[in-house]
Amino acid sequence: MKSDLSSSLSAEAVPIVDANWYKLKALVIDSLPARNSKRLYAIALEAFCGWYFGEPRLPFSKAVVQEYRTFLERLGYAPSTIALNLCALQKLATEAADNGLLEPQIAAAVCRIRSPRRLGRRVGYWLSASQAAALICERR
Repeated sequence: MKSDLSSSLSAEAVPIVDANWYKLKALVIDSLPARNSKRLYAIALEAFCGWYFGEPRLPFSKAVVQEYRTFLERLGYAPSTIALNLCALQKLATEAADNGLLEPQIAAAVCRIRSPRRLGRRVGYWLSASQAAALICERR
């Protein structure tokens, strides 16, 4: 598994895109209040850009975003990382629709894509069965 989403794309795979992509990306980034969110969304959008424009694909749609989600899952990314990337693409679709660059129905369809299911995660210090038994015996 890659440690950084942008490292999964080689430098030569990053395409030359037109100014509209950068304007749309700036609209998304500028709409976010937190500096860390801006940074993470920028990384997610650049990774998507490299994947999307790296080879011929259908126009931006729900099917394309679902294909990208499958791509991220195959790379072994955590559900939270995939969810962040989907949020960035949903925000991209919303901004594009609000600015007349994408049909509102397509943006709504992209926004209906569900994030991967997050399974429970242990937080804190968990005892093994023998440690728990020892603790119970000790307390008596």
